[in-house]
Amino acid sequence: MGGNYCAFFVVIDYYIFMSDTQNALKEIEQIVNSHPILGHRFLREFGALGLDKFSRFVSEQYLLSVTLPYALAHAYGQAHDVSLPNMPSWKIARPIMGF
Repeated sequence: MGGNYCAFFVVIDYYIFMSDTQNALKEIEQIVNSHPILGHRFLREFGALGLDKFSRFVSEQYLLSVTLPYALAHAYGQAHDVSLPNMPSWKIARPIMGF
């Protein structure tokens, strides 16, 4: 992706500096709109949500990405160590933590 990303900006720079701004912006818009990624099914369905649903989705995803790690850390910090007779706690916790 990095190569395509850089090439895209080289094209934009070329159009901005080598032609008048209005034509450059129209050509850039055509290049962006004709890119195959914009025809992907996910983007088509996601784009059909409408601005209200889209903004609600974005805010929910942001809140989830900010609050979920804190909630998991709090739950993990509040959990009591499990102890079984004749088995140390680390032997119980190691498979749970994925080590």
